[in-house]
Amino acid sequence: MPEREILLLVCLEKANFSGNEQQAYSANKELGLYYIDNKRFDEALSYLNAAILCDVKNQSEAFFLRGLTYFKKKNLESAMEDFDRSLRVDPNLALANNFKGIIYHAKGQLEMAIEQYREAIKKMPDLKEALYNLGFAYQSRGEYDRARELYAQALKVNKNFEPARSRLCELLDGMARQ
Repeated sequence: MPEREILLLVCLEKANFSGNEQQAYSANKELGLYYIDNKRFDEALSYLNAAILCDVKNQSEAFFLRGLTYFKKKNLESAMEDFDRSLRVDPNLALANNFKGIIYHAKGQLEMAIEQYREAIKKMPDLKEALYNLGFAYQSRGEYDRARELYAQALKVNKNFEPARSRLCELLDGMARQ
């Protein structure tokens, strides 16, 4: 068992022993995140469910992480439900809007996807993934100038963001051939 996993389990045991709900919430959430990072999604869901059962005020991160886990398991309906829950608890969680946009885009609901990406960018203007995703949505609609601007914006945030660089080069190459 990796050292980080052991440390997190010890923290959880300590929190459970002390009866501190906030510590138990944090420990379960961190274990869930650890298991997401290690692609052990069923274990992640178990600890995130335990975090959500803790009696704490703000559970938006646990709902978001559980939604992310469902997303990675390709259970898009459950993912959408948890992203909605996370936004009800914390309306400023831009990442949840971005993932909702990805789900809408995957379902072919481009207008809904664009709305979610815009909302994410309004909350977090430097969210390169949302800038890229909005650009890709516009590219999907044939709005190449808007897409190019958004890819460029994403690269201003992170000049090494390869997906935006690739799409921008693809667009510029296509324009040069015309």
